Amino acid sequence: MKSGPETSCSYVFRLHEWMSEHGVSEPPADVPEEWSCHHPAVDGRERCQFHRPASETDPDAERRALVEAVLGTDSPIVDRKPRFLGATLTHIDLESASIDLKHNHPLDFRCVDVDGDVNVRNATFRQALSLDAAVIGGDVVGHDV
Repeated sequence: MKSGPETSCSYVFRLHEWMSEHGVSEPPADVPEEWSCHHPAVDGRERCQFHRPASETDPDAERRALVEAVLGTDSPIVDRKPRFLGATLTHIDLESASIDLKHNHPLDFRCVDVDGDVNVRNATFRQALSLDAAVIGGDVVGHDV
């Protein structure tokens, strides 16, 4: 089966499964019990760029998809929030990005696993950037972080 832009990722985030896998006893605030990913599946796959094993991910393609997913929500009325619950990312590289969207929804990276660094050096955000309960394998790089 070939996936296309109209095919959504098959990943379903289940809070209690995530908590069990990560040894977390208290749920992070306001994280839904269940959430179905709305990002487009990668061609030929059932999952999007963010819910694939990191070993199968091209970091440059992941960065492009991440920027596209965030900027793709730039509308005052948002059907799909910039949410990435349960994602497995090689890194989050938003260095020198200017994120000033027409809505006030946070960039939601709660409960994600990031193998490498989170780089927000020289970035400007009008939106909140939520990394609550994120597992970051590298450093968080930026100003006053």
